Amino acid sequence: QAIWMHDPAHRNQALEGWMRPRYVAMSYRIPPEVLRDALEIGPPPKRKEKEPLTMADIAAAQGVSLDELTTRVTIAAAEFHDSKGGYENRSGGDRGDGQ
Repeated sequence: QAIWMHDPAHRNQALEGWMRPRYVAMSYRIPPEVLRDALEIGPPPKRKEKEPLTMADIAAAQGVSLDELTTRVTIAAAEFHDSKGGYENRSGGDRGDGQ
């Protein structure tokens, strides 16, 4: 799974119906709570028998397109990474501030 997510082709992907929130959070490198806020959904249900939602389920329930959800996630991810100093800061690399 880690190798899959390090492939740049799997980062910041436009949302597709089959995707589950966990996959999207990993693709955009954001915490689950940031994604939940962007998608306007609550925490996952505690019942094990309930299948996790897909992006298609979320879009249908909210009456929006996958493009709209992609826009929300993209904005939330950019704001999150900007507040943390970008991807480099999260990995311990160059902070972009000359230090």
